[in-house]
Amino acid sequence: MTHDSNEAKAGMPEGGSGPDEAGELDASRTPEELARLQAAAAEADSLREQVLRVQADFQNFRRRMERDVEDRVRRRMEPLLGAMLAGVDELDRAIQSATPASHAQLVDGVRMIREILMATAAREGVKEIPTTGLPFDPKLHEALTSVPTAEHTPGTVLHEQRRGYLWNDRVLRPSQVVIAVAPENGAPENGAPESGAPQSGGSTSSGSAATE
Repeated sequence: MTHDSNEAKAGMPEGGSGPDEAGELDASRTPEELARLQAAAAEADSLREQVLRVQADFQNFRRRMERDVEDRVRRRMEPLLGAMLAGVDELDRAIQSATPASHAQLVDGVRMIREILMATAAREGVKEIPTTGLPFDPKLHEALTSVPTAEHTPGTVLHEQRRGYLWNDRVLRPSQVVIAVAPENGAPENGAPESGAPQSGGSTSSGSAATE
């Protein structure tokens, strides 16, 4: 134990601790040496700040380049996807207007073509916008008309006139929809059109004419 203690004492600087030794070293330097050290430290700090600024500028430049590339791709793809979805609209109309009993094979073929087109669009990030039964969202939906009704909450989407799509979570085209509004006094209810429909409480002759 005595031998180890002597070695520990021998390894310690004479007359005090590390900070005292550092102070003695600073005191032993000339003013010119201290000035050079301070200048070197200031230069190192300046270089470190320059490196950090260059790194930040490079990160900003890379983000700008990525946004520019995305914008160019979007500008090129939007017309193509829009034209393809217009073709899908025509296929949907053909399916709806065809009589399955007499045109079963034709309808099946059109559905297959539609599925192929939509699968291709889905791989590019295209998704259908949900509509019917949901609250109207002006960011996603375009209201074509409204129907007074007490059966649905005002602002509920009742029908979809044209399907809308998202592309990479951005609106490629909004859904065209019919929305519910609260009926006013004397206005038609229960989903009747707002205009062009007979008013409730009409005469018996009007009802007879309608029946005929």
